[in-house]
Amino acid sequence: MWSRSALDWCEPNQEAGVLEPHNTWTNFAYLVSACALQAFASERGKSFVCPKSGPAKNISNEEDALGLGASSRLVWCMFVFSVALTGVASAWFHATLYYVAQKCDEFFESAAVICLLHMHTQLSPASQAKCAVLHSLVLGVSILAVPSVFCEVHLGFACLLAAALARQRLNRLRSRVGLAEEHLEQLEALQARAVLAVVLALVGFAAWLLDHCACSLTGWLHLHAYAWHPLTAWAMFVAGKSSMALDTTHKSVIQSSLTEHSKST
Repeated sequence: MWSRSALDWCEPNQEAGVLEPHNTWTNFAYLVSACALQAFASERGKSFVCPKSGPAKNISNEEDALGLGASSRLVWCMFVFSVALTGVASAWFHATLYYVAQKCDEFFESAAVICLLHMHTQLSPASQAKCAVLHSLVLGVSILAVPSVFCEVHLGFACLLAAALARQRLNRLRSRVGLAEEHLEQLEALQARAVLAVVLALVGFAAWLLDHCACSLTGWLHLHAYAWHPLTAWAMFVAGKSSMALDTTHKSVIQSSLTEHSKST
């Protein structure tokens, strides 16, 4: 585990000290992203759980009764923690090229996406947390058991599934009967943010591929350092902020629905 990793990026290695300076210091972007996410959450006073007003029989929509669509506080904390530790682990890896640091880097970047994925499942907050923890444990074992391709394949599918679930959740909210114009505008803005997160991730991935596969042509650009790291850190921030804002909108929609239901009864 403490041996030299076989994975060596395009940046020329230094003989001593920090082996890949450019690829190391740019991981600061993930720490900035994590701090900004937590600051934004604190500023908004996020409740993390949709409100519940009495037993299910008094609520017209079963989804409202169960609190489905709300994100677990634990999953949110895991997400911010994973984004921050992605920066720490990636910096450690590029500074030392240790195999154990590479595996830590792969685990935390995938764990962050896992949290985003489970934030948008149609489960209660408690079930979201259980699934996210179990998924992360399986991820850790699998990264060690299948070291060559599992991380890349799993990360790609997890990103696609997270985007699909977020879109499904947006469409589910948008399709509610009697949705206020204010909520429709909020959902449109959230969809635009989600698209931005996807575009940032795709551009970052393109830079990752170029740096990995066309080093002789693009090596001088340091794309892994100055494109992949900042763009994916930015994508995580936008995606996390959008998920949090979607919870707030979901909560507002439910409160409006409960108010209308109480008036009608």
